[in-house]
Amino acid sequence: MKVLKTIFKGSISITAVVLGIKLQHDRHSTNHILTAKETPKYTLEHVQLVFRHGARTPVCTYDLPGVEPAVWDPEKFLGDLPHTNVDYTLKLVSTGEEVSLESIDPSSWSKRRLKGGMQTGKLTKNGQQMAFDVGQHLQKEYIQERKFISSIYSPSEIRVRTSSFQRTVGTVKSMLAGLYGKDQIREPIEMWTVRSQEEYLYPNFYQCPNLNRHFKVAKKDFINFRPDIREITIDINKKLGLVEKEQMIDVFHLLDLMHTREAHGFKALPDNLTKEDRQKIERAASKLFSFIIQGDNDRNILRLSVGALVEDLCQNIEEKVKNPKKVHKMEFVSAHDTTLQGLLMVTSQWKDEWPYYVSLFKIELYKDEASEYYVRLEFNGQTIFLDQSQHEEMVPIRTFLEKMEKFRVKDYKLECSKEEGK
Repeated sequence: MKVLKTIFKGSISITAVVLGIKLQHDRHSTNHILTAKETPKYTLEHVQLVFRHGARTPVCTYDLPGVEPAVWDPEKFLGDLPHTNVDYTLKLVSTGEEVSLESIDPSSWSKRRLKGGMQTGKLTKNGQQMAFDVGQHLQKEYIQERKFISSIYSPSEIRVRTSSFQRTVGTVKSMLAGLYGKDQIREPIEMWTVRSQEEYLYPNFYQCPNLNRHFKVAKKDFINFRPDIREITIDINKKLGLVEKEQMIDVFHLLDLMHTREAHGFKALPDNLTKEDRQKIERAASKLFSFIIQGDNDRNILRLSVGALVEDLCQNIEEKVKNPKKVHKMEFVSAHDTTLQGLLMVTSQWKDEWPYYVSLFKIELYKDEASEYYVRLEFNGQTIFLDQSQHEEMVPIRTFLEKMEKFRVKDYKLECSKEEGK
């Protein structure tokens, strides 16, 4: 996985490479299978984009030993960039009621403050710039080259679904600012969300009783199933000088500190931790999360983690086929790293690599000359092959839906609360 590199001028991050997405596009521009000229057989009908938010402050308040403490100065990192400062409205999916972000953002209630004064888990200017850059890449692809959508924002063409966090709302706002340009967004961006107790864009361990029960069991069992993860955690902490159990930082928070510090110009790790140690942290965190939402290859846990979103994505495709003129051309889903991990698992693409900021999962629907429909998947510029043996990029819609059927959750509340075996 390519790591985003940033150049800093004052308080604003200028993105040099966004996860290799732009590089992947440029590298394959001469034989890009998606242009109308090169694939006259297929017509693009619908696009769904699921992505992780941009860079944010850490979700924990640990100090990382051996490096200078990060100072999270609101003057430097918080607030809108001039070119991402566009208006939006936030509405509840269930009622259409317009709500304020402050009233429903779970992170806004946190009293945890980092050194410098910022709250944990907040999107920064650096994260906005990352999302803006991805939006500009999408503009080149879907507006300039493929002319799939108009150059002026229209809620009739674009639908936005976001979780109710400042970091996801700010990310999609910045991405659309990059897609259209601030001057071409002439009305507030319409965003749809749900309250945190109803959210399913990430594994909601706290609101889904069955998932929470599996989560508690998994936390206890992983040491028996994966003793190597425990050994890596102890080894890394020992190198950090943290030997007492109550001092130790788990691999999730180690990875979070490493990524958040790096994305904001702070030294990621102390000198005595090597590149190999860094890779160990990422692999251990990825394997541990994989165990938590898959268990010992338990499909039901994975269904509860991502199945309601899979249902939405499949329904959008089915509706587009049935009522092509009534469905939006593009769907933007602003979500989290755990969202992408789940999607990579259900498509058999999970490789124990943690999705970096603004990682992008793409689902495109095509129609051929015989009016047959096909699905094409992509993650961070790389084509996803559902059938590894055939390496077919265009998957017949029936094949795609059949493969997704076992993961679809049509009644999330029921699945979360029903007794096992019933």
